[in-house]
Amino acid sequence: MKHFCSDPHFDRFMHSVLNRPFSCASDMSYHILEEINTNVDRNDILYILGDFAFNWKETSFFRQQIRCKNIFITRGNHDIKLSQLKQIFGEHYAENILETDIKGTYTVMCHYPFFYWDKSHHKSFSLYGHLHDQRSETILNIFPDIQSL
Repeated sequence: MKHFCSDPHFDRFMHSVLNRPFSCASDMSYHILEEINTNVDRNDILYILGDFAFNWKETSFFRQQIRCKNIFITRGNHDIKLSQLKQIFGEHYAENILETDIKGTYTVMCHYPFFYWDKSHHKSFSLYGHLHDQRSETILNIFPDIQSL
């Protein structure tokens, strides 16, 4: 079975941004670990769409705490370098953009949202994180016509 999550921010309590109901980072981190380990079996596939942890030590520690052995991860803006993620998760398990098939539907995954992606004009999905359910009005589609701002 395939499972998906994003932005666990292990060991970093960012209450003002994440608005999570925990009193500290360790409570939040261990709650997320418990949810993952309860719902994702060892041989399932887990996709994490970025912002896993903030440094090598935390990333390595929390990866070891997850029982699932098949974890694919996209790099988020709060993650370590992609080359370091590859060392912890495996060379073929860490990328900036991941692709998979979900019940016959092409799916592209990234930490950041896409408006369009390869095959977006066909039956397909795009999964992303980053926004923490915060809506943004900071996107403007620029056409070939000259636009003055």
